[in-house]
Amino acid sequence: MNNNRFIVFVCAAILMAATLVGCDKDPLPRIYADPTEINVDNQESSLTINIDATHEWEARIEPASATQWVGLSTYNGSGSQSVSLYVNACNNEPTVENPNRHAVVVFQLVAKEGKKQTATVHVTQRF
Repeated sequence: MNNNRFIVFVCAAILMAATLVGCDKDPLPRIYADPTEINVDNQESSLTINIDATHEWEARIEPASATQWVGLSTYNGSGSQSVSLYVNACNNEPTVENPNRHAVVVFQLVAKEGKKQTATVHVTQRF
């Protein structure tokens, strides 16, 4: 009878060890941005974007030409933090074809492997 208890104990210990070894201590990669849409008038503006991320991230502005009128306080970070968004006033007159200007700020996790997750903020400046 003692042999059976010993075998059950050893099997339980092996099962627990295998479970602990298989656990991933890193949280699942995720990134969120808030707000996801920003609308501003034709004036110089500074706003805050809150980033909630589990890992390191990088930011870029699309299209690249939009960096002439919109910028960020930082283009990389780690974890959760606030980022300032700067918008310059437009000196050009709006046209029928282009009454507003648009940009997308893309925050992307710096992943070592797998799908790279992103969060986007759509910026529109109205004339």
